[in-house]
Amino acid sequence: ISGNLVNAALIYTNDPLSISADAVFAVGGDEDEANELYTAANVTYQITEPLSVNLYGYFTTDFDNDDSWCVGVNPSVDYQLTEHNTIGGGVFVNVMKSLKSISFPVYWKYAF
Repeated sequence: ISGNLVNAALIYTNDPLSISADAVFAVGGDEDEANELYTAANVTYQITEPLSVNLYGYFTTDFDNDDSWCVGVNPSVDYQLTEHNTIGGGVFVNVMKSLKSISFPVYWKYAF
């Protein structure tokens, strides 16, 4: 997304549930090859103190080009081992008109 951007975001938290949504719209960028709309949402549910599940999804498109849309979904699980160490993993599915992909991201995060 490029050009002059308009952004809107929403966050709702009510333990153990957290929902966030974001939308970015490019205005005046019809001549370029960049996408003009990006929307995303993330839902997190804290099952127990160390264990949470997440669902992230997004959609992006260029209104000038019907073939440029992209949809992605990423369900994942996080487990906090200690105050500073968290591990997680999930499945990331990305679908475009010309390309489909699936990956299995895993991570270890250390927070100071």
